[in-house]
Amino acid sequence: MDAQRDRPPDKLIRQVISLMAYTLLAGCATVDLPNVGNQGFKLEDDEKRLYNRAQEAVEHLDNSGVIYDDPQLEAYLTRVAHDLLPEGLRDIDAQGIDIRVKVISDPDINAFALPNGRIYFHAGMLALMENEAELATIMSHELVHVLNRHLLKEKRSTDNKATFFNATLGGIFPMAYQLGTMSTVSGFSQQLELEADEQGFEFLMRNGYDASEGVRIFEEIKVTIEDEKIKVPFFFSTHPAIVTRLKNYRKLIDLYSSAPAKKTNEADFQRVTKKMFFDTLRLWMQHGRFKSVERCVDKYLGRNPASSEGFYWKGELYRQRQDCPKGVKKRDKTKDYEEALLAYEKAIESEPGFALAYQGRGKVLKSLNKAAEAKKAFAKYLELDPQAQDHAYIEAYLNN
Repeated sequence: MDAQRDRPPDKLIRQVISLMAYTLLAGCATVDLPNVGNQGFKLEDDEKRLYNRAQEAVEHLDNSGVIYDDPQLEAYLTRVAHDLLPEGLRDIDAQGIDIRVKVISDPDINAFALPNGRIYFHAGMLALMENEAELATIMSHELVHVLNRHLLKEKRSTDNKATFFNATLGGIFPMAYQLGTMSTVSGFSQQLELEADEQGFEFLMRNGYDASEGVRIFEEIKVTIEDEKIKVPFFFSTHPAIVTRLKNYRKLIDLYSSAPAKKTNEADFQRVTKKMFFDTLRLWMQHGRFKSVERCVDKYLGRNPASSEGFYWKGELYRQRQDCPKGVKKRDKTKDYEEALLAYEKAIESEPGFALAYQGRGKVLKSLNKAAEAKKAFAKYLELDPQAQDHAYIEAYLNN
């Protein structure tokens, strides 16, 4: 299957980028700009236009139906972002920047920041993480993009190149070049990306986070891209190759080797992201990303060995990958179904009243043509959850 086909969220996100990718040439404007909050900082006229476009993008996304609805999660992510800010910028609203973080209900491993301070994480990115230190690694990188006004610098650099090219070639290829330079607005140069990594790393150290967790999340991204054979995520298309970022982070850790930074806040992160994590497993399975599901469920059960939900999703993995889309290699059906039944049993042992585990058992037993056992499992499912959405379907099967 094509893991990067245009799902509705992709189309909406690309529309957001197109809103920002306008090319009103402003001459050779300077890219030597003070950071937000530094002496001499003020919003430039072309920057104000970028902010207006960013606000249009925010409204477009917020009203699109792709935002993951979890106020507690949003509040937690936004707090982490504000805590990462330098001390003098904690009241950053006074600078015209509104730092808020939201989640897009999408399985890809993306994150991006708009110049007005709005930061978006795709659910797929958060689901790969295990603790707050990993979150802070990506968050601090995006914050540097905002504070160092990278989008304005990138736009001005693009405009300057277009102006120079137009003047020196007498307008022979201006439109073709402008179309090429427009694409850079959707990401940042490698120089700015590395700057975001390095300064973001300083944010981590200042807040006492364990920076080695940053290496782990980059390794996890690398493995996911390779396992699922997916293209580089859209918003990461101009980010340095993941291998380069791994090397860069390891060098930064070596430079700060004496720093006693060990904070991970794993418990807080796991508690707040738990619902989103399981919802993302469902998204991954819908898109055939079973290797990611298996790896993340195994890690979850490693941390929570008695989790009924963990075992339920393990069962769902074994069951659902037998119904994977065309083009995905089939596994041994009998073995998968046996493993699914075993996982559902463990879920029931951990929580006898866990209705969905009985539903899963019923589906597997039905597929194995064990009608009597399937009906017994389905009957227990409806007993535990009489308001189940599939109640009518299950009732019809039981009465057949």
